[in-house]
Amino acid sequence: MEVVERVCTRVARSGKLVVVDVAELNPEYDVDQRTARAGARLVHRTVTTWA
Repeated sequence: MEVVERVCTRVARSGKLVVVDVAELNPEYDVDQRTARAGARLVHRTVTTWA
């Protein structure tokens, strides 16, 4: 997760990011909402650092 967060930050700050896509997940298979929390964390990181 740390590596993916750094990638998101670097891409967002590059000035080349135009679109971000967020894919859906199936809550039925999301154990302890791990995927939902990870996705929210990555979206937050990307949006708050977007140049």
